[in-house]
Amino acid sequence: MPCLDDNTVAAFMDGTLTPEARREVERHVESCAACRQLLAALMRSDAEALTPSVGPTLPSALTPQPRLSRGTQLSRYHLLDPLGAGGMGVVYAAWDPVLERNIAVKVVRGDGSPEALEEVRTRLQREGKAIAQLAHPNIVAVFDMGTSDGQVFVAMELVDGGSLRSWLKAAPRAWPEVVEKFCEAGLGLAAAHRAGLAHRDFKPENVLVGTDGRVRVTDFGLADRLGAPLSAGTGGLSPSSDVRLTQTGARLGTPAYMAPEQYAGLRADVSSDQFSFCVALWEAVVGARPWLPAADPKQWKFVDAPADTRAPLWLRRVLLKGLQLEPAARYPTMELLLLALRADPQKARASRRWLAAGLMTAALLVTGAWWAATRSSRLCTGAEAEVATVWNPAVVTSLRQAFTATGAEGNDSWARIEPRLNAWWRTWATTHTEACRATRVRGDQSDQLLGLRMACLQRERAQTAALLAVFEHADADVVARAPEAVDALDSLAGCNDTEALLAEVTPPQGAELTSQVAAVRTLLAEGRARDDAGQYKDALERATRAVTQARGLSYQPVLAEALLLAGRLQEHAGDLKASEQSLLDAISTAESSKHDVVAAEAATELLLVLGARQARFGEAQAWEKLAEGALRRSGDSPRLRARLLQAQGLVRYNEGKLVEATETHQRAVALFEKLEPGSIALANALNDLAASLRGGRKAKESLAVYQRALDILIVQAGAEGDLVAANRNGMANSMMLEGRFDDAFTLYAQALVTFRKRLGPTHFRTVTTLNNLGVVRAEQGRYADALPYFEQVLEARKTSLAPTDAKTADAWSNLGMLLVELGRYDEALADFEKAKGILQGYPLDHFSQAEALLGTAKVALARHHPEQAKPLLERVLSLCEGKQGFRFDYTRVRAQFLMGRALAPSPEGLAMILAARAALVGFGEERFHRDIAEVDQFLPRP
Repeated sequence: MPCLDDNTVAAFMDGTLTPEARREVERHVESCAACRQLLAALMRSDAEALTPSVGPTLPSALTPQPRLSRGTQLSRYHLLDPLGAGGMGVVYAAWDPVLERNIAVKVVRGDGSPEALEEVRTRLQREGKAIAQLAHPNIVAVFDMGTSDGQVFVAMELVDGGSLRSWLKAAPRAWPEVVEKFCEAGLGLAAAHRAGLAHRDFKPENVLVGTDGRVRVTDFGLADRLGAPLSAGTGGLSPSSDVRLTQTGARLGTPAYMAPEQYAGLRADVSSDQFSFCVALWEAVVGARPWLPAADPKQWKFVDAPADTRAPLWLRRVLLKGLQLEPAARYPTMELLLLALRADPQKARASRRWLAAGLMTAALLVTGAWWAATRSSRLCTGAEAEVATVWNPAVVTSLRQAFTATGAEGNDSWARIEPRLNAWWRTWATTHTEACRATRVRGDQSDQLLGLRMACLQRERAQTAALLAVFEHADADVVARAPEAVDALDSLAGCNDTEALLAEVTPPQGAELTSQVAAVRTLLAEGRARDDAGQYKDALERATRAVTQARGLSYQPVLAEALLLAGRLQEHAGDLKASEQSLLDAISTAESSKHDVVAAEAATELLLVLGARQARFGEAQAWEKLAEGALRRSGDSPRLRARLLQAQGLVRYNEGKLVEATETHQRAVALFEKLEPGSIALANALNDLAASLRGGRKAKESLAVYQRALDILIVQAGAEGDLVAANRNGMANSMMLEGRFDDAFTLYAQALVTFRKRLGPTHFRTVTTLNNLGVVRAEQGRYADALPYFEQVLEARKTSLAPTDAKTADAWSNLGMLLVELGRYDEALADFEKAKGILQGYPLDHFSQAEALLGTAKVALARHHPEQAKPLLERVLSLCEGKQGFRFDYTRVRAQFLMGRALAPSPEGLAMILAARAALVGFGEERFHRDIAEVDQFLPRP
């Protein structure tokens, strides 16, 4: 066979040959030295570097097509200018009119053979699904994907910048700067690996560097769920059909960066990503690629660095471990590779000198190795004994007795939490032992990281011990909250998170200060335990003492921690003003002391206090950005990320941005499903999502999500707990949308019994349920029956909340509106004035203003004063402008109907009444039959 022609070589490199043709080329290459050298040279060449931020080499069957014109619409997105092109399509800048933001949209190419197009579409869809499951600052975020006009697209984060390749070429880069950028990309890969995904096509073109300097990994088109690890047998490889998509035998990835196992067409995993990463970094700091590949991995040839390379020897040694041909010989995880890359060279050299001095004779080597091994073994066997000081058969028996003494519910609660506590302490002991062995036995972890992991474990041990101390004095309230409190215990994953641990603040220095800080943190552990158990008053007392003690210390991080807990508990108590100040102080103190975890948590709490509780959306947005930044700096804990997403979703819901709220809650649910499947935290996230769907009038979808949450809660917390009652409350809300008033009333009544028993008469859940029962009776036209419920709500709000709380204003407005329906206008107006008086301290666009304004306008119309009603109704319509969701839509329609009455009998007034009626019919005639009947009274009869 003659030497390969250019087209065959290109198709072979691109992986687009048929299986038969590919095997023919490989047989030829094995016997033809010239073609083998040509392919090796192509592998090492820089010539295949692509346009920034695009994917693998463009298959020849999918040659470039004319670009889509500016303004082309795909789904809801409007395309702007093209940003780049690659094997999977063209990337455009685009505009999302719903969320009002610039994004990037990747569009699959529309030409070529149907088979090639289908392969690229499949790869594009895999990319969207893969990245959408991840939430990490070093991974490009995916927002949406779909098909429009025959085009498959993925909508994603728009990164203002270029590829890592272009960054490397833009200016001379010192090797430490290059290593740092690659380490940031490595954090993204590590996050993907933790989520169970391998990238399988890592290269500089698939890494973006924003103008803000942040690095993001993109093009997960070849990403795949991780399966069984590669065999450590001969060659270390095991075939898997899972590596292929539609073209049997095609290798996926970019050949120049492929690991041997991937090059051979076998399954690629996280170890393969590590190899590709090391090839790319070696190339960047050495100036050439390290391997000459061959069809047989055993025949690969290593190309050493030139004598004048700028990369230090220690760095090349670190990379060489990741460049091993045998997967099992590489680093066990990306995290360990990154830790080695960030090691201090001076310390590494000192360690080597010490080791050399200690191994002077063969006899000493044998003796030292035996002594080190036995000493390490002794050092790493104390975890179970340490657990036994807190969790042992005597403690378990004592706690079981405390729970069962409260009755059958206590016995049921203990049966649920005992296995979970056993599992938590087993995990603690295993993590403790593994952390010790990583340093003392295997030597693949620094003493610094060992210290950080042990400190983390001791904090979590103290927190759980504090909760057990609360359980020793269990009463009915503690028993009811116990499953949720145990569910809130940290999973201990954070004690294995290298990035987050290395980002922690410097510990206190000196024995005296260390002891004082420990005393404050003991108070905080007790406060958090009581918070989780629902003992808010006791918890706040401890948090307040902790703040006082921390202010007298010269260690700001612990003051930030105390202020955070105090702010959270003040919010629970309804003292929003005090909560806001404490959280602001916590953020300021955390920022000044670089305590990023606390800054992120406090900003997340403040986001809820301002946005979800007080509708101060503009202010909330600023703290949302601060929370994002602090979270990224702290290592982007997945659990903190999930909590921030929950808070963002609740604020979007209250803001009336239902599409964005639903999308955000879906991201939170997806993250909780990975982190804590089957947990109460996941159920709570599902409840939030269901409420968002209900707000968008998607009653059936909402009920289905509520049912998913209910299934989890019954298992984890029992069928009679307050968490299940809260879920049923939400279900009843969705039933109301379908006009199922009697079914809703039954669920509300069941929930009320539970809440009164578990939480007391003034708890916000009890009061909310009372209000819901009144709403059902009012919607049924049974106003006299509804009145006692609204009166009880008002009394409970006045008793349990601050006099200036917006919820108290809502209670006055609701009672006033019911009195309007009963014809008691003077009393109603007095109630509306009380509501307005409370709301004077809130922004003019706070939505609680709407009900009092509507009620006052309705009284004015009943008394035949339309001119008094018009300006009030104009304000209500303004409050509803730009907002989505049932409560906004319903308020808007009611205001529209009343404005139509005020303008009657003009054609404009009639048109507004007719429009209001049409909207109510669209909402659902079963649910809104009473409103429709009221509207019909003001329409001319035929």
